[in-house]
Amino acid sequence: MDLTITLENGRRRITVNVTGTVTSNDAFRLADVVLADEPRGFARLVELDSVDIQLSSADVRTLAATASGRPSMTIAVVASSNEDAYALARMFSILTEGSRLRVEVFRGRSDAERWLDLHALNPE
Repeated sequence: MDLTITLENGRRRITVNVTGTVTSNDAFRLADVVLADEPRGFARLVELDSVDIQLSSADVRTLAATASGRPSMTIAVVASSNEDAYALARMFSILTEGSRLRVEVFRGRSDAERWLDLHALNPE
């Protein structure tokens, strides 16, 4: 798994573009990057179009349980052409409902960016 991380100070956003094969160990490493406390108040945009997902639903449940204890954060996930990534990201989103994380999954980057613009500064 390779990560490209872009910090957009003006938009208070971190974009994480993920490529390559994502195994269970990689997914936990990705979660550590995406859910890091710093910089505070920055939303996350995670792009999963160019990945080969090698995760089980049990892996996603474990990730969600671990992530649910993290500080408040707004996260948009884009998986426009990758059905497996989209399905597992939706599962993660559903499993983290009721936590301090607000996770939405989108088919297109422009929709994800619009949603972040509306919700990132007001995560409730």
